[in-house]
Amino acid sequence: MLRKYCLFVLCLLLLCQAGCGNHYFPATESSGEVSLNKASTGDDTQPPIHHLPAEYEAAYTRLRDWFFEALQGGILFSAELNGEATSFADPILTVSADAEGNERITAVCISSDICYTLNATLYTAFPALDYVITAENISEKVSGRISNFFALNSKLPHNSLNTCFLHTTEGSHESADDYKLAEVDLMNGRRSAFAPNGGRSSDGAWPYFDVVSESGGFLLAIGWSGQWKAAFSRSDENSVRVEVSQQYLDAALLPG
Repeated sequence: MLRKYCLFVLCLLLLCQAGCGNHYFPATESSGEVSLNKASTGDDTQPPIHHLPAEYEAAYTRLRDWFFEALQGGILFSAELNGEATSFADPILTVSADAEGNERITAVCISSDICYTLNATLYTAFPALDYVITAENISEKVSGRISNFFALNSKLPHNSLNTCFLHTTEGSHESADDYKLAEVDLMNGRRSAFAPNGGRSSDGAWPYFDVVSESGGFLLAIGWSGQWKAAFSRSDENSVRVEVSQQYLDAALLPG
């Protein structure tokens, strides 16, 4: 049993070039922390873009808007503590920039005796994002049971889904067909789920996915070397729901 547990690493590259939504940006400082407020109009409200090629700007803005909106709304990731859903809305956020101009985002959510921390990097050279989530017992007793943890449980943006396909491979079956390409039509309304065998992360499934439509798409990489599960479904005509979890996680943490 551990005191602190790394729950997941997830990488996302958004390839969609169409449309921009609301803009979020660092606006005020309070108690040494940068808060995020909804932007008004005007060029001065845009997030800084240092190295982004012009053809990626729409995708970068779309990815950034989606990420902060989902993170602040508590609809980016999810978990249960002792069988009850944990609220991750309105986390404590800090935002900074590294030497390359990439945004470093930390979000902290405390639920009962568990402190969840998300550390993310939003890259400015490409419309790409990665993050890792950890859970730490901050009490003086053994924690409650953490289960049904989803590192990503959200709708990803698309525009006018007249076509939508999911590309991946079948992982390894120890056969001549190892890593055979697979394509799933997400327009059929069915939920498509993938999971490896026996905790071996590429045995029978592959933790890399490519969702494409006529308006663009996104690439998703799951950085977990154990038992994961990913499910994809067409949520509505403008989005795809993605659920990425540790399939059988049911654990408690030792006190700090």
